[in-house]
Amino acid sequence: KLPAYPLPTHEVVSRAVIPTEFEEITVAYAANENCQLANAVYLKDAIKDLPPVNNDESQDERNYETTPRTDFQKYIRLKRNANSQKAPSGKLYDHLPYKLNKDDYERVCRIPKKKGANFRDLPGVIVKGRKVEWDPAVERVLLTSGKPLIPDYAMSFVRGTSTNFSCPC
Repeated sequence: KLPAYPLPTHEVVSRAVIPTEFEEITVAYAANENCQLANAVYLKDAIKDLPPVNNDESQDERNYETTPRTDFQKYIRLKRNANSQKAPSGKLYDHLPYKLNKDDYERVCRIPKKKGANFRDLPGVIVKGRKVEWDPAVERVLLTSGKPLIPDYAMSFVRGTSTNFSCPC
């Protein structure tokens, strides 16, 4: 038998209705219980204080460039030792990107910096619903290496997989 789930400690941002089939397994305080929950933690709380990194970043350990502004940022920066004692550390570890090859780095740099942007926002692509196709009126854009900005396999994905792409790994 599984143990009971712990009760929530933080508010939850609910963006949908809980389906009735899941109401029995929802972990929450009863509606008539008085509880003091901490504010919800958002993605921006976790990443807003991270310093920018380059494709060739190699610093495994670095200092934060700002002071912590949220409870989450204060908590995550605590130094933990074997005795579970916590003290401010101020150090950031493992903030390294996956190193992209030159072509992929150039591709990523050309993606517009807007929410949800991807290769469909690049020149030469026509988007019709969930389908993409080449725009015959636009000449195919090439990278400095001479390879296409948008690889053929990107245009041939169907339901999350490509029928003609094999990983060169």
